Amino acid sequence: MRFIWLFVLVILVSCKTVPTQEQLVMQKKHIDEYHEFMELLENYKVAREKKYAEPTSLEVWIEMVRNKFNENFEPSDSMIGHEVKTRVALDDDGFVKSTSVVSSSGHPELFNAASDAIRNSAPFPVSGLSEKNRRVAQNVTLVFAP
Repeated sequence: MRFIWLFVLVILVSCKTVPTQEQLVMQKKHIDEYHEFMELLENYKVAREKKYAEPTSLEVWIEMVRNKFNENFEPSDSMIGHEVKTRVALDDDGFVKSTSVVSSSGHPELFNAASDAIRNSAPFPVSGLSEKNRRVAQNVTLVFAP
């Protein structure tokens, strides 16, 4: 019986391999690359949040709306090839007051999905915009064509 345990112990010890110096260097390189990537990702996230916290131009505001909307909109396959033009009215804090159809290619669920995604993406801050751009942003027409 002791012989079997000794044999098993020898096998277990011999199976354990120690990484070579080259393998350790490669592991450290991969870990360092991972940390660099995570730092870049965090810096991007912070910069994006800062940029969108209070957009100062209509172009940045439109980009913010598009990004927030894309995070919440998942069109079905049947919506592809259809289009809906929607008017969105916002209050002074950037929350949606109303949405309405301006024109549609006839897919009823597309307007509902777009409206839900807009409401789930709000608020869209408008306080950093000039008075002229704020009026544009608070009553904007958006086209959705998945």
